Amino acid sequence: MKIPTNIFLKYILETFGLIFFLTHDDFPQKRHPTILVGYDIDKDILYLVSGTSQVGKRRKYIQNIGFDIQTLVISGPKESNSLTSPTAFDCNQVIEVSLSSFCSKIDSNDLKRLDTINTKTMEKIYNGIQLSTVVEPYIKEKVKKYFLDNVKGKN
Repeated sequence: MKIPTNIFLKYILETFGLIFFLTHDDFPQKRHPTILVGYDIDKDILYLVSGTSQVGKRRKYIQNIGFDIQTLVISGPKESNSLTSPTAFDCNQVIEVSLSSFCSKIDSNDLKRLDTINTKTMEKIYNGIQLSTVVEPYIKEKVKKYFLDNVKGKN
């Protein structure tokens, strides 16, 4: 039985540290580990950070561009069972996705393997986004709200 999209979306929005795999418009041929880092219900926008297994290339890019190295978060199987190898999350690249586009991915079964990533890694991602010099302030505020709303009751 297929879970209705609205219930699936509610679960995604309410599960802190949720990691899932989906294709992105830039890379439609491969699913990438993706983490919800915030949302704006009024604007119908989700904020996501996507990962890559090309850790060395991403690290070199961050260093060559001159970004703070803390804006690159490396995670792996210790932090989430869904990550089978070291994965780099570039906190300088927060992806904005409309709710309708995201729901289309749910409807088309593009979204796969739901799991969670630990709070410590989520904290590193949050800090990386806040340290970024290229993420827009309004996105940083939504990420901050999402993070604080979800961690204050867990400590």
